[in-house]
Amino acid sequence: MRRIFLLFGLAVVIAYLTVCGFIYAPGEPMRYARTHIVVTDSNEFDFVHAADIQQQVRKAGFRFRGKTIDSVDTYRLSRLIEQNRLVRQACCYHTPDSTLRIEVSQRHPLMRVKSNTEGDFFIDTDGETMPALTATAIRIPLVTGHASHELVHHGLYDFALFLQKDRFWRSEITQIWIDAKGEVYLVPRVGSHTILLGNFDNYEAKLDRLLEFYKKVMPRKGWNAYKVLNLKFDGQVIGERSDNK
Repeated sequence: MRRIFLLFGLAVVIAYLTVCGFIYAPGEPMRYARTHIVVTDSNEFDFVHAADIQQQVRKAGFRFRGKTIDSVDTYRLSRLIEQNRLVRQACCYHTPDSTLRIEVSQRHPLMRVKSNTEGDFFIDTDGETMPALTATAIRIPLVTGHASHELVHHGLYDFALFLQKDRFWRSEITQIWIDAKGEVYLVPRVGSHTILLGNFDNYEAKLDRLLEFYKKVMPRKGWNAYKVLNLKFDGQVIGERSDNK
């Protein structure tokens, strides 16, 4: 009986190896049957579409359908797609059903800059420059005036990141204006005043003082009582009254 069980087990093993050998035996190389392009964050932003990526790779001379899988350099393809200034990251790989899958994430705009000297562009959350998208409505701060690239990528970038993370100031500050002397002004959503920040040194402390001023003084004086609220001096909020007050 033991001999019969051993022979039966051996037969099962041989059959398994035979079937596996048939399944995995080398034959025709796998070829791409289709391409599937996915913009993974399309529910957040609408800058990049699958058709844009398809056009970009075709223009670069890439063809996939019927190509063997090992003939397509997916790393090179990913880096090519990332040359699109609206694309943050691209990942290309093949799936078991012979599909070339291209996953693309978009750059997330942090602020729009309309500079007197540098032109019109976006800065994203990584500090990279994006082309301006005039047809797209995005609720982010607008930077105007004498905004140099140096100022944008240093003080302004950190300040805009702070605004994005703070629920109140993200909603309240709609515009940042830089005058010819480099002085920074903020335009709030509520009230008829502007906020003179001066520079970006200690901006969190300055805005903390302003928030206290909003809570304690504005309810008594009214939101239209001041033309300018000056935060340049340590520990102070200096209000310049409106002309009609």
